[in-house]
Amino acid sequence: MLVALQYSLDRPLQIILYGDRDDPLSKEMLRAIHESFLPHKTILFVEEASDWQSIAPSIEFLQNLERIEGKTTAYVCKDYVCELPTNELTVLKRLLSQEALPSDQEATPDSLQTARTPE
Repeated sequence: MLVALQYSLDRPLQIILYGDRDDPLSKEMLRAIHESFLPHKTILFVEEASDWQSIAPSIEFLQNLERIEGKTTAYVCKDYVCELPTNELTVLKRLLSQEALPSDQEATPDSLQTARTPE
């Protein structure tokens, strides 16, 4: 129940990786994403341009995404507005740390008390 409340109060984060799953950079980027406390994230991993073309027409903001220098490229988006894409792990970690909920601010019944409407 607390997760549902927290989700309703937060804006979901979309993380899009475009690259090769077997590439070491892809694996490191996925590890960094999963190590960050981002409870409302959605991850979309696309390997082939043909996969990309099949979903891009239905999701407008995906239509112009491409790899940087042929490397796995990460797009971090919130409310369908994306940061500049990156193929650098340190930049991705910085973007994720800006979105992560600090451990001292994790949702607890007491911390969510202020979010409840008065009876």
